[in-house]
Amino acid sequence: MKQQPDWLFCRVVRSETEMVGFLCGRRDKVVSLGPMYLLNEAQGQGVGGRLMSEFLAWAGSTPMRLWVTDYNEWAVRFYERYGFKATGERELSRGKLPNTRMTRDSPSGCSGQGERP
Repeated sequence: MKQQPDWLFCRVVRSETEMVGFLCGRRDKVVSLGPMYLLNEAQGQGVGGRLMSEFLAWAGSTPMRLWVTDYNEWAVRFYERYGFKATGERELSRGKLPNTRMTRDSPSGCSGQGERP
């Protein structure tokens, strides 16, 4: 019997008292990343980088895509450190949030280590 790949990815990070972040994704012809979220106090602590490293290991060499809110410059820079590039494609999420598509064609050797996750 042929083993099927894992189709869904989801990791949750908790502090002693609460959930501080999560990252989910799914596999099809491409891997879709999202949603990803970190509480403000968890940002800059390495949590996002650890989540992204696990996600990239799970995704392997499959092309990846995501949507990011245009004005979330921190998130855009974070994804760029991991090799994602804006495509110019845009959409309104929930009819009001301007989002930009980002893709990552293949591993670029970009680890993001030493950067603010």
